[in-house]
Amino acid sequence: MQSFYDEWLNNKMSDRNEPVITSLGGGSDHIPFAYRLGIPSTYPEFLPDDGLYNTPVYHTAYDIIDVVERFTDPASFTGHLPRHRLITRLILTLIIQFACTPRLPLSILRCSQCLLDDWLKFMELVTHQIPNISEYGVNLDWVLEEIQKFKKSSQDFEDFANTVERNCTSFPSYLNRILVGVSKHFVAAGQCEKSSLKNVIQGTTGYKSVYFPHVKSSFKNLKMLYDKCKTKTLNSTELYDFKLELSNVLNCLQQLTNWLRNSWIGLTDFSLAL
Repeated sequence: MQSFYDEWLNNKMSDRNEPVITSLGGGSDHIPFAYRLGIPSTYPEFLPDDGLYNTPVYHTAYDIIDVVERFTDPASFTGHLPRHRLITRLILTLIIQFACTPRLPLSILRCSQCLLDDWLKFMELVTHQIPNISEYGVNLDWVLEEIQKFKKSSQDFEDFANTVERNCTSFPSYLNRILVGVSKHFVAAGQCEKSSLKNVIQGTTGYKSVYFPHVKSSFKNLKMLYDKCKTKTLNSTELYDFKLELSNVLNCLQQLTNWLRNSWIGLTDFSLAL
């Protein structure tokens, strides 16, 4: 019997041997998640074929409970609002399993791979739009190297956690606390005063999500100045801000890698089992 994730993997045809999981967005809509469950609906619209659609009445004055009960989620032999009840049960089940699991189902290795993929794309964009970026004292390879170190540390940590899970009678909560502590290293002290978005690794823009939000935002400003007047770029505030954001990301990644490396130094399967 295939699991939900097996079906997800088959339907999405992922390049890697696991489901495609995008970064978090700013919206809370559950319709895309319903599609992943294979719940059918008819959306008669002419839109780009991105695989996901909104109902014609979505976010209109006609988006009312009567339309839901009659058209988008009509009653079935199981009772009233079957789709909503299914989604509710699924969400509650996930919450309960997440709360009760001995080992938190969080993969920092997946996170590091997503960051690596995104940064490589960003490097291509930067070198394409400003080919002589290195002449302004910018070296994007430094961040790339730190992401690769983060990925290596993530792999080492998950390998160790997997070994512990196989060999110990109970999974130690200490390793869970290491996982929970990862996200705090995504916050740069320099962002606390000048921006409402404290996280330098992941952010949202409306319903979209973005990695390295401050770096990309500052590069956008730098690119505008570069296109307008290249001679002003070298000593510009825009270039300074871009370098500052790169430095913030670099520091966060270094702290995160050190956190993963140092937090379980000296631990063994035997010591954790005691």
